[in-house]
Amino acid sequence: MDSQLYHPLKSSRSIRLLHIDDGHLDDPIRASFEEVELDISLSYHALSYTWGSGEAVESIHIQDNVLSVLPNLFDALKKLRANRYTPIWIDRICINQGDDDEKTSQVMLMRDIYRSAKLVLVDLG
Repeated sequence: MDSQLYHPLKSSRSIRLLHIDDGHLDDPIRASFEEVELDISLSYHALSYTWGSGEAVESIHIQDNVLSVLPNLFDALKKLRANRYTPIWIDRICINQGDDDEKTSQVMLMRDIYRSAKLVLVDLG
C-alpha cells in the first residue's frame, strides 16, 4: 500500500468512502476518498465480495496513487462504476491494509458500517 494514499483517520468512528469517477467499461478506474463520521446521517453503499486468492494484478488510481487489487475486486469496481454505486465502502480499499491498528479498529466498526449503508451489494465473482 502506498503510504501517501492513506492518512490517519481523525476519530475512532471515522471511515473512508470511495467515490468512483465516471468512465467507460475499459477506462482506467479512477477514484477518490472522503473521510466521514459514521455517526452522522450518510448516504453510501457497501460492498461484500469474495476476495479471491493470488497476487494483485489490476491497478486502480486513487488520488494520484496506484493501488493494486485482485481481479475479482477490479471487475466489481467496473460494475459499480457502470451502475453509479458511489460513494461506496469496500473493506480492501477503504481500510489501510498496511496498518494493523487501523484494521483492528475498522473491523470492530464493520457491523455499524454495513448496517448504516443505504444498500449492501454482494458480488460473488
